[in-house]
Amino acid sequence: MICSINNQKAVKYVRTLKMRELNKVLGAKKNDIENAQFFLTNEFNKDALVLISARVGIYLVLKAYNFRKDDEVLVPQYISHCVIDIVKKVCRPVYRLTDKTKAIILFHQFGYPQKMDEIYKIIGGKDILVIEDCAHSFYSRYKDKRIGLFGEAAIFSFPKIFPTILGGCLITDNTRILNYAYNYLRRNKSFWKEIYHNFILIPTFINGAVKNRWIKYVAALMVAKNWKLFHKFPNPNELVCHLLEENIKDVEYHAKKRQANLKLIKQRLKDCQYLDKLEEECEVVPFAVPYFCREPERICEEMGKFNILTGVNQFDMNRNIFSPRYEKVIALPVHQDLSSEEINYMLEVLKYVESKINKKH
Repeated sequence: MICSINNQKAVKYVRTLKMRELNKVLGAKKNDIENAQFFLTNEFNKDALVLISARVGIYLVLKAYNFRKDDEVLVPQYISHCVIDIVKKVCRPVYRLTDKTKAIILFHQFGYPQKMDEIYKIIGGKDILVIEDCAHSFYSRYKDKRIGLFGEAAIFSFPKIFPTILGGCLITDNTRILNYAYNYLRRNKSFWKEIYHNFILIPTFINGAVKNRWIKYVAALMVAKNWKLFHKFPNPNELVCHLLEENIKDVEYHAKKRQANLKLIKQRLKDCQYLDKLEEECEVVPFAVPYFCREPERICEEMGKFNILTGVNQFDMNRNIFSPRYEKVIALPVHQDLSSEEINYMLEVLKYVESKINKKH
């Protein structure tokens, strides 16, 4: 099955482990967390805090600045509900810049960087905290500068790139944020919370591994409940960091493979000149490729019959939170586990389905 969600690899990895390999994974130790933080700190040349989830990083940044409930945080209109929910725990998410705006969350959607020069011109001398949401990419760059290094803080999500099921990190060199975050993690560390960290992996694993729809439904409810509690259990999981350490050495290969898959898609598809425009002034390591077409929902449904899982998203073609231009697109899978043969098969199916639908118009 062709799918853009890297968690499936994680589930498959765990399910097919031999006993001696399983013992190795279950032998995760505290230094796995330290090793992950050491690697990430060197990678970004800023302090890295590994967390149970990337969204916890947003929570820590907002709490560090003592924002109140009526303070506003500018967020993209079509960002994930989990980001909206975590912002609401501290202050008020809004979709327009006002005098009450204290912070903005820049979403580098699908790994396509926001136009940082234009954004900082608009911010000007305003006292606004900039948080970069880099969940969709680990390596994308804007004008030769890596995303995550522009704002006061940035968050990264491990499962989007690595088969870790959970986990994320906060990257910052802001002393105020770091002091608050370290103290918060220390206050919320206990034996029972470490037990909970392992418990929450179970419904997440079940939701991806089983086929029975009722079991999946119950597991999904448990996952959703756990997501809402992550800010109360912010510390990283040792098993997650162990899986991360097993795969992070290949991160450059992953980035190059995603770029190669993007290049192949651009070569094979006509009328995709807009993709070149989306890449202006930046180097994209994509989470998915936005494909603009008519009736994207129908196309996704038809592609599903060929065992190709895609999704429809609202994508900001302007790459600018202050003047977005959202268009419905299909999120074409591009992850590193896809071979060129699988990419070609996906594109053949896409062209067939699209021509079939267009003939009816």
